[in-house]
Amino acid sequence: FDSVPADGTAIGDAIALAASRMTDSKAASKMILLITDGMNNRGQIDPETAAILCKGMDIKVYTVGIGKEGEVTYPAGPAGPALFGKRKLINHFDERGLRKIADTTGAKFYRAESSGVLWQNITDIDRLERSIVETRVYHEFYDRFGWFLLLATVFFFTEIILRSLIYRKIP
Repeated sequence: FDSVPADGTAIGDAIALAASRMTDSKAASKMILLITDGMNNRGQIDPETAAILCKGMDIKVYTVGIGKEGEVTYPAGPAGPALFGKRKLINHFDERGLRKIADTTGAKFYRAESSGVLWQNITDIDRLERSIVETRVYHEFYDRFGWFLLLATVFFFTEIILRSLIYRKIP
């Protein structure tokens, strides 16, 4: 995890980057699904500015707020107070900012306090934004015969060794 210099969320930068990837899209409707706690504490682009940019490009930004306001339990890793365990943190949740992003782009804000509610929200968004998408399915095949070949080879040589040393027949 050394590639991340500082902890934080750059919501405005993420929205702007996603929008820039859609500039050449010929899709009938374009949308971004933003799942976050809403706290923009990194980056150079303000989320409201990015939302205005999306509105100009006719991109809807559906926002799903996760988490809760106040004290939350957070997993603590090697950098934390214990090797494995949990610690308490004060979490800030910016529902107003997420609502503003969704309203600016003509989309909708959703609140998800559990994984079940999150799944319901995503299903609802999927129902609202239906379009035909061409997909390609790739299958990766893995050769699994190597282990069986190794096992058969071990049995073969074990049989030769046992036959020549222990189960020898003397005529």
